[in-house]
Amino acid sequence: MPKFFLSLCFIVVIFAMPLHAQTEDTTGWVEGDHFKAHLSQSLGDGNTAARLEIEMEEGWHTYGADPGDSGLPPRFEWGESSNLQGVEITWPETIEKTEFDMFTVNAYEGVVRFPLMIKPKIENETVLLNLDLQLMVCNEICIPSGVELKAELTPITL
Repeated sequence: MPKFFLSLCFIVVIFAMPLHAQTEDTTGWVEGDHFKAHLSQSLGDGNTAARLEIEMEEGWHTYGADPGDSGLPPRFEWGESSNLQGVEITWPETIEKTEFDMFTVNAYEGVVRFPLMIKPKIENETVLLNLDLQLMVCNEICIPSGVELKAELTPITL
């Protein structure tokens, strides 16, 4: 009985930990489990616009803000960022799909782009974004995955 209890505790701890299987290539894309992601500055008013792109592997999906009958929405943590007061995320439209022959979910497949409106603490100064992105990715099974992304938003004067 004690070995079973210890094994069960070990499994619970492993699945409760955020996963960071990541590799960054030269274009700024970071590899997670069954997806890759990229955070970049967008043209906008000064340093107030950015974009998060997520590209799912073929056959894999993740969930929207309202996942539906099952799943978890993406979690965006900006804690290590500097000169950042807040981020407003625009959630793209999801597709509705049936999962495991019983659940209707709101999902993203392929490439999804999240426009981000950035509110700096100090206007016209550089914002350093540090995003800890956590996703639930699914195919035949669902697994938690995460990546850390960074971007420097410099003020743009047009």
